[in-house]
Amino acid sequence: MRAIAASSAVVLESIAAAPSLPRELKLEPLLLEFLGWNHLATTVIAAQLLELGKAHASVAPSSDLADDLNVALPHAYSRLAAAAGGSGPDRDAATTILHGARWLWTGGGFAASADVALDCSGDMRPYLHGVPAELAPHDGLLAALGVKPAFAAEGLQALRLEPEP
Repeated sequence: MRAIAASSAVVLESIAAAPSLPRELKLEPLLLEFLGWNHLATTVIAAQLLELGKAHASVAPSSDLADDLNVALPHAYSRLAAAAGGSGPDRDAATTILHGARWLWTGGGFAASADVALDCSGDMRPYLHGVPAELAPHDGLLAALGVKPAFAAEGLQALRLEPEP
């Protein structure tokens, strides 16, 4: 990954099952299964999304970093949805880790669940964001993690005048 800091590279390398990402090391599937390395824990994925959000609240959409994240993150969200999509301890763990934090990739940075809606008419960035098309199939997980179906009028009245740093 060209522009990703060492702390963020862990996420992208650990979810490097995305076919377009380079793989530095190929291990036999049986070895991966035996060691348990083919299944990342929900807490690992959530913690890595949390750290990416802390490190990259805002990213230039035309940057190499944005390109790399656009390739890798849909796979991370798919794995998170597969692990924490239902009810139970995995979803509870993801909710605890990601609550109130910037963890949702918007194409130009990361946003908190409270600032994202499944249906967002108009462009209200950097304050409010719609769910990117790549994440729309995971609406059940997104709703469970605090993403609203739409922004209510009274919520728009309380809109912050300045974006969070």
